[in-house]
Amino acid sequence: MANSGKPFQYTLDPVIKKNNWDINTLKIEAAQAKEVVDKYMAESEELRIKIEKLEQDIRTSHEPNSLIICDKYEGTKNFLNHQHQLLEVKRKELEQAEYVYEQIVSQLRSLKQSTKGLENHRRGKKKIYQMQQERAAIIEADDAWLMRRRHSKT
Repeated sequence: MANSGKPFQYTLDPVIKKNNWDINTLKIEAAQAKEVVDKYMAESEELRIKIEKLEQDIRTSHEPNSLIICDKYEGTKNFLNHQHQLLEVKRKELEQAEYVYEQIVSQLRSLKQSTKGLENHRRGKKKIYQMQQERAAIIEADDAWLMRRRHSKT
């Protein structure tokens, strides 16, 4: 068996390369999705605090045991209801953004794991290839030595 001298080629190298490109793309998408999550979280928190402050202002603006005149506060009540509706919309947007983010992170994790498996497989195949090349070189050297020995005896 002769040493072929061919460099090691792994047929799945293009898949590893594509996975690495996809990993980089998913990292960018995950960062962008995280920014959206953070934005919606901040907006929700800001609105929640605004509502709490408004409710506290309403409670403290009346003397204890006094009656609240509904006509006088109808506008405030409508505004407060509208703010609660906005908060609910913001929370739904946040939930959707978190779901999208988790999906991207899940894809990223899965792709990283699969790429790591391919890279481990590649290392194993390369080691086997190198051992075969070394074995072939030893056999070739032994054959050459035997040939020289035969020619020197004749």
